[in-house]
Amino acid sequence: MLVGTIFAALAAGVDFAIGRHFTPLAWLIYLIGYWLALMVIKTWTWMGVWRSARFHAERGGRRGWARAARILIGLSMISTAYDLAERGVPQVDDALQFVAGDAKVGPHKVALAEGGKVVDVSGGITFGLTDEVQALLDANPGVKIVRLDSVGGRVGEAHRLRDLIRERQLWTYVERDCMSACTMVYLGGVQRWVGRKARFGFHQPLRAGVYEFEMRRAYAAAYYDYVKWGVEPRFAQRAMSTPSRSMWFPTPYEVVAGRVANAIGGYEFLADQAAKAPLTAATAEHLLVTNPLFGVIEKFEPTTMKEIYTQVVYNTQGEPTVSAVVGRIHPLLTRLHYKYLPVASDAMVVEGAEVLVEEIRAMRARKAAFCAFFLGQHREGSVSTNVAEVFDEPLMNRFMAAVQGAIETGNAAPQTPPTREVGEPLVDKLFARLAAENGRDVEVFGQLEQMTVDPVKACAMVEKLFEAALALPEPERVTALRYLFVLRR
Repeated sequence: MLVGTIFAALAAGVDFAIGRHFTPLAWLIYLIGYWLALMVIKTWTWMGVWRSARFHAERGGRRGWARAARILIGLSMISTAYDLAERGVPQVDDALQFVAGDAKVGPHKVALAEGGKVVDVSGGITFGLTDEVQALLDANPGVKIVRLDSVGGRVGEAHRLRDLIRERQLWTYVERDCMSACTMVYLGGVQRWVGRKARFGFHQPLRAGVYEFEMRRAYAAAYYDYVKWGVEPRFAQRAMSTPSRSMWFPTPYEVVAGRVANAIGGYEFLADQAAKAPLTAATAEHLLVTNPLFGVIEKFEPTTMKEIYTQVVYNTQGEPTVSAVVGRIHPLLTRLHYKYLPVASDAMVVEGAEVLVEEIRAMRARKAAFCAFFLGQHREGSVSTNVAEVFDEPLMNRFMAAVQGAIETGNAAPQTPPTREVGEPLVDKLFARLAAENGRDVEVFGQLEQMTVDPVKACAMVEKLFEAALALPEPERVTALRYLFVLRR
């Protein structure tokens, strides 16, 4: 009866402390109650077992069993004391800091700026921050940008603020610092800009008084959370491999290349972009529902479709054509294309390679700077590029049909991508041929992640690589192309 009552009280405490009634004080009371209840239950259990062991000996039972029971009680006491010191005390101490306002993190500050167009969020990410931002947004509907300058703070509060920013379809901007939990808030922006001197800091989350396996689960959850919000997986993995007591400071260019930010630029240009009138939801919806490609994406990739919808609504101005819209979301469509090409039908693999070659030719012939965009280097100024300025309508239509075909065939009858043992010899053969024909120019393949590589030369080599693969006889051609797309994915 006692145990049942205690657990019922704890269950109610969970609902109150971490549910819709959450406050730091409620969380502290819950933790103290939990550890007190645990000690009551354990003490009651120890006393019962100790008495049973004594009565067992008095009734003529074997004294060895009684001694063993008492030894186990002693070990349980030691284990509980260790658990209390390593988990209970740190948890309660953390909760006390939470109640006291997280002095180590520092207070937060929320202010309206730039004539009511910007909300400045600075200081620590502490309890109540989201409510203050929400109140300011409710009172100032003209706000379009949230400017962050924070050392981080509470992860739960960061998630709440991130969700609010995305719900209000706001842009985020960092001009100075965005550390730790602040990076989670930053991802809420439908467009995310970074200043030239901005500093981002990433590391594993820190939780007080938890077991090692619980921390590993927290790291994995944080990794998948970053990826879910659009961060490039390798970047997220690097961020989550940094110990919680350290900090990784990627450059603004790395932040953009890792898909944390969309562009590098000063506030003035950002404000000009954000001030442009967006499409209405009805216009965007019409553009999307009338094209069969987006119906396929909605069916098989609903999360990406939501991202596409946001891009169309908030990043296309004026009276757009389908080509202009597709040009703006070309990076998203290309990402989907590369995801499905390794498992698409043979015909779609060949078509995808041919479209890629045509795209590179168009970039090199009409606007060489687009090659930097294609390679994902995102040099300043390249990230705002719309490929509709370079690709003509027939090529754009062919690209959309190729993406649609890859997604459909990749889901209807997915093919098995070649293994490394099968694909690598074919790719080595292609590289050997390119080296014989182009000399040291092939070295650009090992430098594509570097900001110093010549993008025009690199694009030329990528074009030659896929042309050489397309020239192979069957079945080597499809196998080599599939493996190249596996590498690009």
